[in-house]
Amino acid sequence: MVENIKPAVAVVHHPLFGRIETKIIPIDAEVAKIGEGYVVNLLTKLQVEPERRRRSGYLCGQNIPLPQRPVDIASSELGYVKISHGRDEIEVYVEITRVFVTDDASDADGNPCVTAVWRHGIRVCPRG
Repeated sequence: MVENIKPAVAVVHHPLFGRIETKIIPIDAEVAKIGEGYVVNLLTKLQVEPERRRRSGYLCGQNIPLPQRPVDIASSELGYVKISHGRDEIEVYVEITRVFVTDDASDADGNPCVTAVWRHGIRVCPRG
């Protein structure tokens, strides 16, 4: 059972969209016990909040290969999920490691097309 969630956040700066806050929001977790450890799969949602919106001729998600370029991460915060599984409490930490932005495409609202690369790790805390 998921008890507590905090999104991972990365802030990047882009010449066309300005400051872009990118969030990986954990929605649900699937936990499997393997031997003495656990395997955790996360279901996440990407949320993008740009400083400026800019509508483009191409829409995100079309079947057109649009080049994305990496942008430097100005600041980031770890996210986490706390899960109760039997007698153990599992903490899953989420970190955004890279952010890619497409210059000449946006969604229908003018938000940039963003791809975030992230990783996660777990820590098991046995209960009393």
